[in-house]
Amino acid sequence: MFKRTILVLLMTILPIKVFGTSILVPMDSTQTDHLKAYGLVYKALKRGEKAQWLLNYRAGSFLLENTEANQNQALLMGVSYETVTSDQVADIY
Repeated sequence: MFKRTILVLLMTILPIKVFGTSILVPMDSTQTDHLKAYGLVYKALKRGEKAQWLLNYRAGSFLLENTEANQNQALLMGVSYETVTSDQVADIY
């Protein structure tokens, strides 16, 4: 009962985005344009969004918020990306 109460409390306190999806920008051989991928992350940061650099995962991949702006920008720039769930992000960490 106590664990369930804590879980419900955490779910109401934490923002919804924590439980949503993110965009993984791989920097390994699956990336179509590494330089443009850095540009995608730069543009997201410039818009005030958060980005995470996963140094030891797939050659230093990036994790961005799953927003329409990020998806559209990636498509316009020709940058490959994957959407990942919060469970997959937990596995990456």
